[in-house]
Amino acid sequence: MQDGIYSKHLGDDPHPVIDIGKWKQTANILSRLYGASCGTIVQLYEGEFKTVVVSDNEDNFLKEGDSWSLKIESFCRRIMETGEGLYVENAPCIEEWKHIPPVADGPVVSYLGLPIYWPDNTLFGTICVIDTKGTEYDDTLVDLMEQFRDLISKDLQLIENFERILSLAVKVAGDATLEEILTLLTRAQEATAIDKGMRCSVLLLEDGRYLRTGAGPSLPQFYMDAIDGVEIGPNVGSCGAAAYSGEMVIVDNLNTHPNWEPFRELTQEAGLHACWSFPILSSKGEVMGVFAAYFPEPKTPSEQQIENIQATTFNLRIAIEHHRMLDELEEAKKVAEVANQAKLDFLNNMSHELRTPLNAIIGFSSIMEEGIMGPLNNAKYEEYIHDIKTSGQFLLDMVNDILKISKIEADDMSRTPQPVEIKEIIEECVHILRPITAEKSLTYSSEIPEATPTIYADPRHLKQVTLNILTNAAKYTSEGDTITISAAETEDAVKLLITDHGPGISEKHLEEIFVPFKQFNDGYISSAGGVGLGLPLAKALMEKNGGGLEIESDVGKGTQVVIHVPQIVAAKQKTYGN
Repeated sequence: MQDGIYSKHLGDDPHPVIDIGKWKQTANILSRLYGASCGTIVQLYEGEFKTVVVSDNEDNFLKEGDSWSLKIESFCRRIMETGEGLYVENAPCIEEWKHIPPVADGPVVSYLGLPIYWPDNTLFGTICVIDTKGTEYDDTLVDLMEQFRDLISKDLQLIENFERILSLAVKVAGDATLEEILTLLTRAQEATAIDKGMRCSVLLLEDGRYLRTGAGPSLPQFYMDAIDGVEIGPNVGSCGAAAYSGEMVIVDNLNTHPNWEPFRELTQEAGLHACWSFPILSSKGEVMGVFAAYFPEPKTPSEQQIENIQATTFNLRIAIEHHRMLDELEEAKKVAEVANQAKLDFLNNMSHELRTPLNAIIGFSSIMEEGIMGPLNNAKYEEYIHDIKTSGQFLLDMVNDILKISKIEADDMSRTPQPVEIKEIIEECVHILRPITAEKSLTYSSEIPEATPTIYADPRHLKQVTLNILTNAAKYTSEGDTITISAAETEDAVKLLITDHGPGISEKHLEEIFVPFKQFNDGYISSAGGVGLGLPLAKALMEKNGGGLEIESDVGKGTQVVIHVPQIVAAKQKTYGN
């Protein structure tokens, strides 16, 4: 179809709302009535004609699935071009036909075919009889083929109705309530039913005992209200029995079946005289509800009708499980948000309670270490004071990092992005690290081009991340070695690369290196101590700024950290584009 509602080949993938077996019977009837070698239904599919069904004649030269290109001159192509039926009594004797492959290279002598259209007037294909002998067909046989063609067209209308409603259900599923989705699927079943008197409902099982109304758009409201909350049981109507047994329950006459005795007055008032009930089973085989088809007269289902309804119950299962999953996720999200807020509140309070004494410890130990109030006159005391100050600073930094990570996780970390020159950030960080680099006689090799684009990020965050990575590199690089800092431009970002020649990180630890508080017992990580927050915090800060952070490493050769920072143009479009 032009709008792409259903574009599969029905011979390979029969649609659930049609009985492809009846198409096969049609082909056989055509062949017998017309005394032809072959009766067939052909579909126009992906630039070629392809047989959907063919008759079972012994002298039939076609097989189901046979195909030929649109480029080849054929009877089907002529029908497609003209949009009209085609009758050729003796093709080998007709100049325009005797040279086409089916006639010149094959057994075809006569042909009678009509076009079949989708409801939107797009060509579906043809219905035709083909014979290996010259055959004369009168107008009665042509009229009869038109009637067969109309039956196929009705099936195509069913497909279109089903696919349109199902497509609508998919489109609105993201925002629709479960009741709206169930109503759409119920209407789809009613619209595609062979019997137009069918009226359907969906009842959902509650607490394993009661059936609650899910959908019933075509049934009287008083009826739906009356059966809402009915308790299931082996003899409770059709729906209660189906929910109880987990199997379909077919009652072809509500006026005589004992299960419906308590509801007889209700069903007669509603004009309902047959009910087929099908359990809706979860992927684990548990009953989630019941789908019911009602009729205004006593009726027994055909095998095709049962298959169609079972296909609908499968779609209902998907819809119900999907919405239940969304409800569970939403509830879990709410619980997680409450827990995150509680954690953040706790950490805020804890950081305040810890920062006050830690700042005092650090401040007073600094005064004593510098001898502002007078000398200590004891080498051991000076050593102890230095340890106290260092430990206090370590604890304060750890508290701050924990609080930052928690704020990022709770999406509570504020940022002020602005244009930043990356060279300025690097120079500032290198200056701060001079004491460490001087102690180990390290040098920095900066390879940042002058034309490096201006980046767009919170300068405090970028400085903290860069300082963190450079500090790690300085700690793990051997004395007298060089740390390389370079930059490269990508389509919408700048890559800042920091490379050291330290011990490297093993491949198994690279996979978990960004997990908070994760510590390892080898080279790059263990030798520097810490609690495992530096790299996770650095990565989180860069992602918060629209960038990222990656690590590549070879054990024994060194490590390269790649910091991705958005360029100013791309970042502004991303931030303000909407």
